[in-house]
Amino acid sequence: MRSAYLTLRLDTPEKAEHIYNLLSTDGEIFMKMEKTFFANRFAMLRDRFGTSWMLLNEN
Repeated sequence: MRSAYLTLRLDTPEKAEHIYNLLSTDGEIFMKMEKTFFANRFAMLRDRFGTSWMLLNEN
């Protein structure tokens, strides 16, 4: 089965963490919010409604 993700680019790490906390509540986390080699904050998750998300803060 193929998956599609909505990507949300956020201006600050604080906003990224806030949205991550909201969307991950009662959802499924595929990659927890953390610093990566390509982003200050990055996460992949599915919210409680079944929508898959990639959250990104590049600053």
